[in-house]
Amino acid sequence: MIENDLYWNKKFVIDNQILRLDAERVKATQIQQTALDSETQSDWVKTPVANLVRYKPSGIYFARVRIRGKLFRQALKTDVMSVAKLRLPDFIKEKQEEMGDDSAVRTGKMTVGDAVAIFR
Repeated sequence: MIENDLYWNKKFVIDNQILRLDAERVKATQIQQTALDSETQSDWVKTPVANLVRYKPSGIYFARVRIRGKLFRQALKTDVMSVAKLRLPDFIKEKQEEMGDDSAVRTGKMTVGDAVAIFR
């Protein structure tokens, strides 16, 4: 009977140590993950509005638009979201006009001059 009790006590001690080691390993992993998350946090914050991001350190809103494969990012010079929403369409329209007319590309009748203009 005493031998049986010793056997179960040893087994309990071993099981308990395994659980403790496993818990310590999980805690260490969580600490490492938290450290990685804090290092990889971006200074750019997404907004509910498409093509509008906020730079966290300054609070300024930026337009971030991709037009015909080119990425444009420009400050909208405001830290108020409602003002940034109003300035965003103007910025997009301005950049689309700068990129020029792409009707030759859409119709399939592009010349070398059109290709050079698009490339610039």
